[in-house]
Amino acid sequence: MSILIDKTNALKAFYYIITIDGVIDDNELEQFDQIGREILQEHYDEVKDTVISECNAVLSSISEDENRYDIIVENLDKALSEKADSDENGIWPRFLLWNMLAIAYCDNDFSENEKRLTDHTARMLNIDKSVYTEMIQYISTAIAVQKELEELETSDRPYSEIRPLVEENEKRKAAIIRGATELIEDEMIMLPVEHVEHKKKENKLGMAVAAQGKKIGDALSPAAQNVGKAAANGAKNLKDGAGKLFSKVKGAIQNNSVSLPEKYVKIKKKPDDMELPKDAVIYGMDNGSTNALVICFSVTENESVDFDNREGIIDALHQDINEHTGIIEVKSGVAKNGGKYIYHILKRHTYPESEIPMGNSYSMNLNIQIGNTIQFVNCDFQEIGMTGLRESIVFPILMKAGKVGDDFSGWSEDPYDKEYTKGFLMNQSETEEFDKVAPEHPLSELRRLANYIIGTN
Repeated sequence: MSILIDKTNALKAFYYIITIDGVIDDNELEQFDQIGREILQEHYDEVKDTVISECNAVLSSISEDENRYDIIVENLDKALSEKADSDENGIWPRFLLWNMLAIAYCDNDFSENEKRLTDHTARMLNIDKSVYTEMIQYISTAIAVQKELEELETSDRPYSEIRPLVEENEKRKAAIIRGATELIEDEMIMLPVEHVEHKKKENKLGMAVAAQGKKIGDALSPAAQNVGKAAANGAKNLKDGAGKLFSKVKGAIQNNSVSLPEKYVKIKKKPDDMELPKDAVIYGMDNGSTNALVICFSVTENESVDFDNREGIIDALHQDINEHTGIIEVKSGVAKNGGKYIYHILKRHTYPESEIPMGNSYSMNLNIQIGNTIQFVNCDFQEIGMTGLRESIVFPILMKAGKVGDDFSGWSEDPYDKEYTKGFLMNQSETEEFDKVAPEHPLSELRRLANYIIGTN
């Protein structure tokens, strides 16, 4: 029998921790959405409303004479008693408790009822008291570290003076993430082999399993030792899950900078050949199929693209397109925080002069209003490894469906003007519906990043 908790019912646990005090906080709802999307990916939007409606039905049935806490606990127990029917549909108990704590702490107020509910959850899920206590220590320490880092970043003190303090806090931050990661992973390392998917997969997480290899010796099979993706479909990426400690408690330490997913690693040394503003922050990401560079900095209103001139952007791009460049999409709207955004994605040949196909690269320029600032995000996502897989998968499907011809007729066209034939035209495999076919493809990753920025900033 699986020890994993059904993902949808895990969402109920997260919603109940939000509502236990009778007040729904916006920061907590933001974390609820973020965690839900991490766990359920594209299925989150399908189940979110149902989960909230079912929980609200329970909450609305509570009269003033009844004990709110007891009724919530009763329904929480029902939700957590339903185990997942497969690893893919489940979440690990420790990871569930970790996320409940992250939500409870994100408003910097771990109330008595929130603690009672997480205490109860730890007992129900048979999580050792020492593990639970350690989680709380990690969360509370993380808040203190992150606050200090935020204060140092905005300090007017000389850099030479604050640099040692920043470096020390960065070390503390890394230690917290490492410790929290290992604490969650230990739950899987101790499991019998039958609880691990017996399919050897690349461990992309740099998890503590490698370090634990000698400790667990040859008792576990290679597949069991390599639990990175296999054991954690419910959490999908436990290092990122533990690493999101800082993003999940940021509700109490808001700033106007752009927040990116944890898998995007900050690059401290700015390239010498780039003339960037002082406030520019550079991130990198490599998933084996995509190599990404992301640069973020603030701009003035005069420097920003006109948020209300999407058609003008499309026209300007059409005028500037050359034979090696093509438009993928141009989008604008209102972000979750109420600020406007606009972005465009282009594709280009990686090495247009080369006779050897080297894959494509995709770039994005995004402007978004955050607080009283306008933030600019510039991205370059390069296809690496075995290239062309997305096209090779989609083309036969569409040809069989009669949507493209074997002579490639109907395969490529401009997304906004079918009469426009200049440049490196978008092909049918690059439409958003096929992102799920190749989730680690640079275009899929780029769209996912755009949606994250719009949905969380």
